[in-house]
Amino acid sequence: MHILSSSFKLFGLSFLFIAFFGTTSNAQTLSISSNGQTGTSGTNWSTTGSNPVIITATNTTDINTSVIEGYLNQGLSVEIRNTASPGKIQIEAPITKSAGGDATLTIRANGRVFVWNSDHITSTSGKLNVVLWSDYNNDGDGGVSLTGNIITNGGHVWLGGSSSNGGSYTWNGLTVGDGPSVGASGANFNALDLYSNVTTSGGDFLAWAGDGFSGGVDGIASDGAGDVVNTGSGDIILITDRVDGDCSTAIFFETKGHFYLVPNDDAFKETFDWNPTVRTDYIDFEGNWNYMAIRNPELHIGLTLGRYDGMTISAGTPVVQGNTSGVTITKPITTGGLMTIYGAPIAINANICRT
Repeated sequence: MHILSSSFKLFGLSFLFIAFFGTTSNAQTLSISSNGQTGTSGTNWSTTGSNPVIITATNTTDINTSVIEGYLNQGLSVEIRNTASPGKIQIEAPITKSAGGDATLTIRANGRVFVWNSDHITSTSGKLNVVLWSDYNNDGDGGVSLTGNIITNGGHVWLGGSSSNGGSYTWNGLTVGDGPSVGASGANFNALDLYSNVTTSGGDFLAWAGDGFSGGVDGIASDGAGDVVNTGSGDIILITDRVDGDCSTAIFFETKGHFYLVPNDDAFKETFDWNPTVRTDYIDFEGNWNYMAIRNPELHIGLTLGRYDGMTISAGTPVVQGNTSGVTITKPITTGGLMTIYGAPIAINANICRT
């Protein structure tokens, strides 16, 4: 074995589309559509606050996209909530921020958060942070299904859920959930459906996926369409035990920032084996990671397997996502910065290089 990089660390335990998209349930649904109600209140919904503007639904209702866009175009952040239990939120028409300064769009439901196909969330003016926060009350009623593209113009993207009733962390200055997106009966069967492109142009991307339901993927699910998550200089953080799916083509993850791969609940379901097939401009994994492809890893400023501490609790203390399971390096790794591995045991059976 030859370790060719002086910037390499090992940390042991002591320190160191599948075909399950989901079903229709009787959840109370908040729809955001082009046919919805306008104004500041309506049937089963109301608006409070100034920045963020909080739009709360208590039962089934339909709100026009123009309501959300109007606030975002003033540079005001918007938080959309469905407090019904179970209650889901469906984005059924595009949301476009076309004016104003930086803002945050938080979509928070007690059940599933579902962004429909072709109903994209886009900013062309100012950064737009996007938080898709499912299962807020931790009842296990649904996760995140992203089938429409997200383009943030420099904003961050967070996808996940809650591990406690109303629990939250802070990430990049944003209030986010304290747990993963999960699968559920009557909702998404895969823990997290990532069936679309995400482009952040420097913003970070974090996807946190837990367990699926009834044969769904225990992790991030792909529809096999070759979707691309491209963050530019922003980091990519995947907290998951799988990136799996159906059909022919993986999800491509592309960054010139730091790439993190961390298990949910501090241990992969089996030893993680870095054993990709090397293609022209990407590496393509196999097995339970068959739908994870990483473009140009030699351009990363860093690569970390088994640890992430970028989320904090209210007092500012980092929340450490770690790994107590095995990691094996079977194929060579070339990265542009520090390569760090956490796990137990760690087996290095190939070269590790820094460009």
